[in-house]
Amino acid sequence: VLALENADGGACDVNASDLVEHALPADCRPDLVVLAGCATGVAEPGQEDGSGRLRSIAANLVHHGVPAVLAMQAAVGDGYATWLARALYSRLTSDEVPDPLAALAAARRQVEHLRLTDPPDNLHGEDLAQWATPALFLAVPTPRLYDPRHVEPVPERPAAIFDEGVVVRRVGDFVGRRRERRKILGQLRSGYHAGVVLLGLGGVGKS
Repeated sequence: VLALENADGGACDVNASDLVEHALPADCRPDLVVLAGCATGVAEPGQEDGSGRLRSIAANLVHHGVPAVLAMQAAVGDGYATWLARALYSRLTSDEVPDPLAALAAARRQVEHLRLTDPPDNLHGEDLAQWATPALFLAVPTPRLYDPRHVEPVPERPAAIFDEGVVVRRVGDFVGRRRERRKILGQLRSGYHAGVVLLGLGGVGKS
């Protein structure tokens, strides 16, 4: 299962059939699903399908009709998963033929070359030598993600208008505070703290 998050910040276990039914309906199902979670490509006892075979959540997604799923065969670091996804999507959006298998192979080589020559400084000591961890599960040899020759233009969004004093974020800007919010809620619910005061400059995500 995938441990997702419910409205209260708690864990919500979702299996492949639930995910397909509620998040990946047949009329708008993506041709490629990327699971950056640890061991999402590993079958475990107790996860047998109807035929008694062990299937990972990635293999189960393919079994339920997803053409291609990229998953991890072991624990994976956030740094490696991020750099791999960066290289993967870069190839998929720039190659003349967006082939997930070819893009994954190129992305693995690119990140491994980065590790050997010029490792990034923002990995907090994480080792990028995880090239054997990602695996691609395919229902068909080469799923057609999209035709680069027939891409519909994306209309420009109108500029957002806010009240005076509200910070306007540009496209691509993001402030994530979910981990801190869960930690604060946990402390408040533990009964040891009466309240929390959040301090900081405007626009850093306090709200």
